[in-house]
Amino acid sequence: MATPWEQVLAAVPGLNSNDAPFTYAVDDGAIIGIWDVAKIETLGLTGSSTFDKGYRIVVRPAGDDKLDVTETSTESETGSGGASMSKSSFKGKQISMSGGFSIGGDGSGGSWSFNDSEIKKPLFDFLKQHGWKKKGLFGGIFG
Repeated sequence: MATPWEQVLAAVPGLNSNDAPFTYAVDDGAIIGIWDVAKIETLGLTGSSTFDKGYRIVVRPAGDDKLDVTETSTESETGSGGASMSKSSFKGKQISMSGGFSIGGDGSGGSWSFNDSEIKKPLFDFLKQHGWKKKGLFGGIFG
């Protein structure tokens, strides 16, 4: 039998670590994991550039000790030197890894790495310890 959801929510702050690049919180009866993966701004001789990438996972009870999981990722890039802009977003269930990015034609910029299992594993291990599992046929395989 699963731990009552209210007790699970009360224990969520214990998941947070000063060493982790992401945080967990509780909002409106759901567990929210947020990772501001990259926020890079450069100002060079050819103009300015920005890169922003974020990830969010929302976990809600779906009845009978099952969980509903929604993931959202966003990414945007702008550059004034060549007046370029791109933006993308995704919402659903995903497995994602990315990284090693640099912006700015003059070599300025930054780098980052992202593997969604870094934020998912501690969360789903925690939920499993409390008797909760993702709904669906592949609930134990993905995430």
